[in-house]
Amino acid sequence: MGGLPSNRAVVENLLHHGDRLEIARPVCHWLFFQNETDLAECVHKTQALGFEVVQIDQLDDEHMKFSLQISRIDHVDQYSIDRCTLELLELCKLYNAEYDGWETEVVID
Repeated sequence: MGGLPSNRAVVENLLHHGDRLEIARPVCHWLFFQNETDLAECVHKTQALGFEVVQIDQLDDEHMKFSLQISRIDHVDQYSIDRCTLELLELCKLYNAEYDGWETEVVID
């Protein structure tokens, strides 16, 4: 079953719980930043891609000082979620950020 390993594990967990992957739903993602400038620039870029900001926090961490939680309505089949996370991983490279994964709710009906 191809795909990014962490995505594959989440998709398999959703399937195990009877999820209907073809139904689009809110998907939350977490990114961590070293500085406020990179955070602000990435926020603008993610909003242009249709994400909305759920939460921004300042962290008590020497390496990663800010966290960003974003959400967008997406499909969570393997292909769709891999495309989405690869897009976010590319943004992380541009803005010196770390991508920390995604989560969503199980949709049965």
